[in-house]
Amino acid sequence: MTDDKVKTKAQINAEKQLQEKLLAAKNVADRGGKLRIQFKLPDRHNYIWRSTGLDTTKHNVDVAVAKLAAVKTDIVSGIYEANPQAFWLKHFPLSKEAQMTNKKVLLSDLFTQFSEERDHELSYSMMNKLKTCKNWVNKFKLLDKPVQSITTKQLNKIRQESLKQRKVSTVREYSHMLRQVIKVAITNKIITEDPFENVRKLMNDDFDVDEKKVSPFSQNELNALIDAVHIPQTKTLVEFLAWTGLRHGEAKALAWEDIDFRNNCLKVKYNLDREGKLKPPKSKSSVRTVELLPAVVKILKDQKEKSFDIKPYNETIHYKNYRTKQVSRRRVFLSRANQPYKRPELTTNRNHWKKWLSDAGLEERSPYQLRHTYASHLLRVNADIRWLATQMGHADWGYLQTIYGKWIENEAPDYVKGLAKQLGQEYA
Repeated sequence: MTDDKVKTKAQINAEKQLQEKLLAAKNVADRGGKLRIQFKLPDRHNYIWRSTGLDTTKHNVDVAVAKLAAVKTDIVSGIYEANPQAFWLKHFPLSKEAQMTNKKVLLSDLFTQFSEERDHELSYSMMNKLKTCKNWVNKFKLLDKPVQSITTKQLNKIRQESLKQRKVSTVREYSHMLRQVIKVAITNKIITEDPFENVRKLMNDDFDVDEKKVSPFSQNELNALIDAVHIPQTKTLVEFLAWTGLRHGEAKALAWEDIDFRNNCLKVKYNLDREGKLKPPKSKSSVRTVELLPAVVKILKDQKEKSFDIKPYNETIHYKNYRTKQVSRRRVFLSRANQPYKRPELTTNRNHWKKWLSDAGLEERSPYQLRHTYASHLLRVNADIRWLATQMGHADWGYLQTIYGKWIENEAPDYVKGLAKQLGQEYA
């Protein structure tokens, strides 16, 4: 028997012994010639594997078993929860967690990571809010600071300074977005405490308490506005929005396939976002069936002559998680070139809207007030508020009651007298 054959048998025997030892060592395994161990952390749902950096040998299996015992001891005794960074540096100095602990992670890095990780789910408006929040942080020179250095004191200071030029609601929105970004650092164990945890609450603004945030058009004002609009299709859209309560993007995404003349209703299934993409509406409650008033049925029947017979367009519906669907649709409302609209705004030329209001002799307000107009007019004639909430795509009908209820009195000055009469009461 040659030396080579004896050596081969020895190798086979040694490998067999190593495999037997690995099988006997619970939660220790070989991967690519290195030993790794498995354990469970209190802040994670599943068991995790981490490399010991040891070569896979019989001797090192015993070392790995001892290392696993030490890791478990520090977990059970609470050392991990008290100081995760120290835990990773002690037991796994080459792990990604330890490397992240040593690295100075800038706040700008977190913004990038947050954006990349949620690219598949963030809407266009949310991406804009993220960008605005980033600009806000950069203005106060925090963007290029290590996240480990950001303190509650600094956050209180920039929030307080911001109130000199911005509304409380705006500062709260920025703060909420920034806190979501910083949570990335907490999840990755870069920091252990949330610097937002103890920031001071912002008091509500106490000026302009009578400022009208909701300013619907009266019937006379609506008529004057419609007369002032000089673009035929926009003129139709103004009246349509005022009597359906649809959001601008929902109206511009509407197709003839969504209209049911037999039952006098339409289906809101899609919304046009500011990137020109067709997407499902902003919430589940916004996917709805809207019952049509006679004025709307007339508008749509007149509109049939303009767009009903136009060849269907092949369009892409964009869903979350990068999913898409191809559909063939005939848009109800089309731009001047008989092409589907690419922007949800009523008009992309702000000067047009201002001029129309001026020509109609109306105070300045946004086109979104057309949606408020629908709600206020129906509440004025005692529409059931729960039905109205469903029509408008609101999940909470209490919102309508709070926001729009006060406009009933403006539109119907004798409203209280009417209620008193129904109660059998009269003014002296």
